[in-house]
Amino acid sequence: MVRLPAPMLATPGPAPADDDTRYAYEWTYNGIRCLAWISDGVCHMISRNGNSLNAAFP
Repeated sequence: MVRLPAPMLATPGPAPADDDTRYAYEWTYNGIRCLAWISDGVCHMISRNGNSLNAAFP
């Protein structure tokens, strides 16, 4: 079986100063994070826990 990378997760931290242009903000939206790839013309999706999401998103 192919080893897939782990999904990136947002991490809390201090907000940068408003005038610091080195940073951008990422708002937290509740939703689903998944890894998706196409193999032999078939789209595969797995959750961050390694569960298949194919049936949930036909």
